[in-house]
Amino acid sequence: MTALRAAVLGHPIGHSKSPALHRAAYGLLGIDLDYGAFDLTAEQLPAFAARVRSEPGWRGLSVTMPLKAAFVPLVDRVEGLAAELGVLNTVVVDAGPDGPVLIGYNTDVAGITEAFRHAGLARVADPVVIGAGNTALAAVAALHQLGAQRIEFLVRNASRSGRPPPSRTGSASRSASRPSRAAPPA
Repeated sequence: MTALRAAVLGHPIGHSKSPALHRAAYGLLGIDLDYGAFDLTAEQLPAFAARVRSEPGWRGLSVTMPLKAAFVPLVDRVEGLAAELGVLNTVVVDAGPDGPVLIGYNTDVAGITEAFRHAGLARVADPVVIGAGNTALAAVAALHQLGAQRIEFLVRNASRSGRPPPSRTGSASRSASRPSRAAPPA
């Protein structure tokens, strides 16, 4: 029988607790699955995606910085909010008629939304997002689901921030010297 495999991908990744957490969860569930960590740059990602397609046993990937947007063009299909936001954090490896099919998802939005709801916040009024990278895009979508009309961003270095979050007006701005505000995506 082929060993089942999954992994977290990012750069740097050595600090990640994902392998320990996933191995413990799979162990409790009685699932024999090896969960590893791969330190990859965006330039190394196409070769790794080809490896996943060619090696038997792969079931999924957790994707973190700086690969969330870089992996999108490498999957066969992008589902739900991953398609809308242009960033993913989960890749499911499914069986297809011609071999493995890589499907991208964004579970960050649901995780953020449910964390707020679990904390008793069903609605938000004046949220602030610290940072402006790909996870900030998910935070904006989650905050929109929680009723935010405008979102303030605190950005340390505007030159290192990613693209602005989508907004109802189609524009958003960022500033390193003062916070910026943007409407959440429609």
